[in-house]
Amino acid sequence: MSFIDARLNSRYRYGFVGGPNWNTLVTQLQSGRNRKRKAWAMPHHKYTANYATLNAAEKDELLNAFMAAGGSFSSFRFKDWNDWHAFDQVIGEGDGTSDPMQLVKHYTFGPTTFTRTITLPLNTIVKDEDGNTLAVTVAPTTGLVTPDAPWPSGKDIIASFDFDVRVSFSQDFNPFTSVASNIRECMVELEEAFD
Repeated sequence: MSFIDARLNSRYRYGFVGGPNWNTLVTQLQSGRNRKRKAWAMPHHKYTANYATLNAAEKDELLNAFMAAGGSFSSFRFKDWNDWHAFDQVIGEGDGTSDPMQLVKHYTFGPTTFTRTITLPLNTIVKDEDGNTLAVTVAPTTGLVTPDAPWPSGKDIIASFDFDVRVSFSQDFNPFTSVASNIRECMVELEEAFD
């Protein structure tokens, strides 16, 4: 499997379905109670994008992506319109070194927080807890942030950014429907890739 650093056409946002998919193993005990265990440490996102009324150029763009990716073989960038921005996320504490920090997004509900690793960031701004903007280099396909000067010691490092999800086509067959002489429709199923 390989990664193509290009984003699939994001014209699908209306009528688009998608989000996180967890895998919970449930064992029913003799007492009638259930014992649950997470099979995955992180969710696997799935999407269905309805490309309606594609003109000839848009159809060709989508066909080019499908052909270049080899169907479900290669992964690429995808914008999840339900979850594509992170604001003021603490990514670590400065320790006076220049060691890279990983971009993450935190999801909090009550006292519980889930932390998601972000690997395809866009438009990243990094500051310290005092609001000072830090000069950094952000790796666009890993989300690792390396400071140009050592991190300020004892200060929270805070990042705001947009991000894409690494996905692949779910199937090797992706047909187009002809709805008029020069208009096509295509329902695309995608799943998060971890290559």
